[in-house]
Amino acid sequence: MGEEKVKPKKIFISYGRKDAQKLTFKLEKDLKKEGHKVWLGKREIEPGEYWEQEIEDGIFNAEIFIKNLIYLIEMFLKLGLTFILS
Repeated sequence: MGEEKVKPKKIFISYGRKDAQKLTFKLEKDLKKEGHKVWLGKREIEPGEYWEQEIEDGIFNAEIFIKNLIYLIEMFLKLGLTFILS
């Protein structure tokens, strides 16, 4: 028995500009190598385009949404620390 091939998916990856960009680009490369269509704002949004609409379209056209959680964890820790200190 051979390995079963996964049907390519449209994948939207959300990430913060400063957080885990290297990891995000590696994930994009690996997913594309497997035949998936990956949407990243940095690559899909041209200067001068209405970026909010482009992101919304990317999300709605995706079959899978991946959120880079490192940014959310950092924000939660900052907010939690601010709350605890106040």
